[in-house]
Amino acid sequence: MANEASLTERLQLFMRGDSTVVEALLGEVLPKLHEIAVRELKRERYMAPVSKTELIHEVWISNLAKVERHRTVLKFV
Repeated sequence: MANEASLTERLQLFMRGDSTVVEALLGEVLPKLHEIAVRELKRERYMAPVSKTELIHEVWISNLAKVERHRTVLKFV
């Protein structure tokens, strides 16, 4: 089912703890995040001392932390 689901549906599955969709999500999301990082770094006046990959990883990790906090809150609701 995860391969047939839309990106939004797969993200929702991941948010609910379904780890089977992770590979498909990474394959679809990381190239787009890379494009965004390239575009944003080109717009910077001062070139930040981070690579596109580092920027993507930082965003991904910080968003995963937010998801985990959200899951923790939902457990108590």
